[in-house]
Amino acid sequence: MDWKVLLPTVGRVLGGPLGGMAVEAVAKAIGISEPTTAKVQDALDGNTLTDAQIVALREADTQLKVRMRDRKSTRLNSSHIT
Repeated sequence: MDWKVLLPTVGRVLGGPLGGMAVEAVAKAIGISEPTTAKVQDALDGNTLTDAQIVALREADTQLKVRMRDRKSTRLNSSHIT
């Protein structure tokens, strides 16, 4: 399974400046305690995810996309305040 296709938002931000949001979302979805980018990457690359975890990851990816959109909207709106 190519998780970057399954989880496009996570794939786009993991390892970048917003990577912490992706790590948090994935860790919460699949139950990783003390999450790090490496632990998340290993879990996604390991091909050992259950069907329930995949469903939770898809939901987390969608929620992450919404959070990023809201964050961008808030940032844009606040930049127009003088």
